[in-house]
Amino acid sequence: MFITTTVSKTTTKILFLILAIGTAISTHASEMSDKELSAHINAQNTKFMVAFNNKDISDIVALYTKDATFMPANQPTHKGHAAIRAAFVSELGGPKLNLSIKTQSINRHGDIAYEIHNWDMLITLDDQTQIKDNGVAVVIWKRQESGEWLMHVDIFNSNVAVNQK
Repeated sequence: MFITTTVSKTTTKILFLILAIGTAISTHASEMSDKELSAHINAQNTKFMVAFNNKDISDIVALYTKDATFMPANQPTHKGHAAIRAAFVSELGGPKLNLSIKTQSINRHGDIAYEIHNWDMLITLDDQTQIKDNGVAVVIWKRQESGEWLMHVDIFNSNVAVNQK
């Protein structure tokens, strides 16, 4: 009886240690370094710019969490995929737009990261008149179970006065 109990306690301790080490390795392996996170978010921003400039609303919406909040300048807040889709249908239904994004900083806190970026947009009207707009945005990214980071909160402001656009 004594040997069985000792082996059992020792075996339990070993199994617990193996499980703990395995969990730590698995958790560490799923974590991105700051450099990898920055590259991932920049790749997501590139996908966003391509989709935006091509007016591909499905690809835009796919970059947001299902319960995301989108807060464009001088417009109401849009919550969830359906509302965000409707906002982009309205936004992209007009003239040709060419958006570029340049990340200034990314800070991570667990499964949440926030990004500050500058953006520039060239708006080309039907008569080929061009209007330049630019501003700043704050995006809160949320890591999904798959490891992918999606926009959870997206708010931007324009540096150009409304009456100058």
